[in-house]
Amino acid sequence: MSEKSKKRTPISAKGHNTAPERDELFRLLVENMLEGVVIVDWDSTILFANKVAATLFGFDAVEELVGHRSLDFVHLDSKDLLLLNLETIKGGENKVNNVYRLTTKKGKDAWFETCGTKIDFKGRSADLVTFNDITERKIMEEKILQRNEFLNSVLESLTHPLYVLDTSDYTIKIANSAAKIGSLSKNSTCYALTHKKNEPCHNTGDPCPIEVVKETKKPTQVEHIHYDQDGRVKNVEIHAYPIFDSDGHVVEIIEYCLDITERKRAEMQLKNLFEASKLINSTMDTDEIFRFISDSVQELVGFDNFIIFLVSDDKSIYPAYASENMRDLIEGLVFNYGEGSVGHCIQTKKIVLLENFNGREVISEMKSQIVVPLIIEHE
Repeated sequence: MSEKSKKRTPISAKGHNTAPERDELFRLLVENMLEGVVIVDWDSTILFANKVAATLFGFDAVEELVGHRSLDFVHLDSKDLLLLNLETIKGGENKVNNVYRLTTKKGKDAWFETCGTKIDFKGRSADLVTFNDITERKIMEEKILQRNEFLNSVLESLTHPLYVLDTSDYTIKIANSAAKIGSLSKNSTCYALTHKKNEPCHNTGDPCPIEVVKETKKPTQVEHIHYDQDGRVKNVEIHAYPIFDSDGHVVEIIEYCLDITERKRAEMQLKNLFEASKLINSTMDTDEIFRFISDSVQELVGFDNFIIFLVSDDKSIYPAYASENMRDLIEGLVFNYGEGSVGHCIQTKKIVLLENFNGREVISEMKSQIVVPLIIEHE
């Protein structure tokens, strides 16, 4: 036998271990393990345990633990799982891993993470189980779960769309119900779902909040055109905030979207009316001015027909412009100051709605109308 072979021979100089020597070796290995170790028979009776196992079960000595059934310590909601795993291991499947909830001898609730293997023990088959106490980890996981549930309830309480986006590939990691994008796949991107495009928005000329935040490492605000599930266009104001990793890199952003469609529409309407007011005293052709006013008011409130009336020096009221469908109806129409809803509006300089006007209507064919005074230079 070579010197190398002699060095590999443990305990026995004769090249093999005696039964007592093997038992002693097993005892030394088990007693020096950091995990709890028990050997149980198929009704869960503990036949052997190390000191760590006794301590974890709440006993002061190994001898006090041996003879107890592990099933007696297991919580009710884990008993069926334990019995099933004993049958599985008995059937020959090795390294069966599981987590059990139990109550120790001292009344402490605990969680054990276990691994079971079928072995021969003193001439009969048994289950060798190694385990660790993971109670602190389970408590932390429960706290994290509760925190996640709280955060999810906060997200769902928000009435505007909120996303968490991966800055490396534009994928949507989290979205609340207000985003109305349905189920997320792992490849769902912000530009595909909100812009209906196959490339990031900065490639098409829009400022990308991800790129801005990555560059500045600060919150930003941009305006975009988004599309809802039905393909309708929406103006949105995006507020983006960075999420950093431990090295200070922006790895995700929080994106909060406000629908400003109505605000943008109102801004455009005000701009148009402002332009109209400038045109009133300009050299533009009168018909062009009236047409511009008509278009601006149409965008502001919407209507089927539109008429502009002017007041002459003798207080007669006559139509100066009308939409196409109304021109024949009002041709040659002239009425007096204060007469009808139009005359009343001009006289009082107040808006008149058909339902709150009690006088005689000059144009009876118009069943629904709103009359607005157009005051030029305080006249």
